[in-house]
Amino acid sequence: MENPDLINPSVSLKILSESELDQIYEAALTVLEKTGFKMTHPTAVALCKKAGCKINGDRIRVPREVIEQCLKTAPKGFTVYDRLGNPALDLSGRNSYYGCSTGSPHTLDAETGEIRATTYRDLEIGAHLSDGLPNIDWVMPFGTTQDTTREASFLYDFEACVKNTTLPVMFLSESVNDSRYIQEMAAACVGGKDRLREKPFLMAYPEPITPLFYPDEVVNRAFVAADFGIPQCPGTSQLMGATSPVTLAGGVVLWLSEALMSLTVLQLYKPGAQVFLSGNFGMFDMKTSVSTIASPEISMPSFAQANKPNIQRANQNPLP
Repeated sequence: MENPDLINPSVSLKILSESELDQIYEAALTVLEKTGFKMTHPTAVALCKKAGCKINGDRIRVPREVIEQCLKTAPKGFTVYDRLGNPALDLSGRNSYYGCSTGSPHTLDAETGEIRATTYRDLEIGAHLSDGLPNIDWVMPFGTTQDTTREASFLYDFEACVKNTTLPVMFLSESVNDSRYIQEMAAACVGGKDRLREKPFLMAYPEPITPLFYPDEVVNRAFVAADFGIPQCPGTSQLMGATSPVTLAGGVVLWLSEALMSLTVLQLYKPGAQVFLSGNFGMFDMKTSVSTIASPEISMPSFAQANKPNIQRANQNPLP
C-alpha cells in the first residue's frame, strides 16, 4: 500500500534560525531608518515626506512605523491568471512556482553549439517550449532580441513571448513608455484594461539599483504598473562582494532593506498595490570580475529569502 506521506512529500529547508531572522529584519529596518536610500522622484519624495520620512537632499530615511504601516496595506497574497483567464499562480501561503529567466543578449544555438546574438525566433521557440513543459508555471522572454530595432526591442520581446504561450508573463522594460505600451498590448490580448486588472496575467519587473538607489525611471515604471493594477516584482539584484556585502547575513540584510524600500514607496503611492517582496543574488568572482551564476553561494541567500521572519515577534523584541 502506498504511503500517502511519500506521494507529495514536503520538505522545509531553513538555513536561518528564528532569532537570526529577527536580527536580519531589525537590521534592515535600521538601514532604512539610519542610512536610508537615494531617490529624487518628486511624487515619491512628496509621499515619503507626508508619511513622516526624513528628507535630506536626495537621501530619504524611513521610520520603522512607516514601513510597518505599509506592510499592513500590502496584500498578503494574490492570484495571477493565465492569458485565458484561468487561475494560474496562487501567491499566498507557502506555494512555490517555477519559471524561466531572461535578459541574455546571446544564445547558445541548440543545433550548432554556436554562441550568437539572440533573435526574435529564439524567444518564440523558448516561449513555445515553456508552454508545453508541465513544470513551468510562468515565463519571461528568454532573452533580449538583437535583430529588432533597439528602441522597440522590449516590445518585440513581449510580443514573441505572449504569442507563443498562455502562461503568465513577467516582462522587462527600460523606460516608462516601454512599460505602458507592453501593458496596453497585454490589455488588448484579453479584451481591455478592466479585464487585465480583474484577471492579470502580466507581471512587471521594475529594478532598483543596488545599493539603495531608486532612479526616477524605475519609480515611474512601478507607478504605471500600479495604475494598471498588475502585480510587480521589484528585481533588486545583489552582487555579493561588489555592490553588496560578501557575507550571507550582510547580503540578505541589504536585499531586505531594498525590498522593503520598494514595497513602502509603492504602498504610499497606491495602498493595496500587488507587490512581491523580491530580489536576486549573484556572487562576484574577484579573479574574473564576473558574477558566478551557478555557484552554490548564490542558493544560500535565495533560501534565506524564503525563510519568513516572524515580524510580529521581532517588533516585540527589537535589537538594542
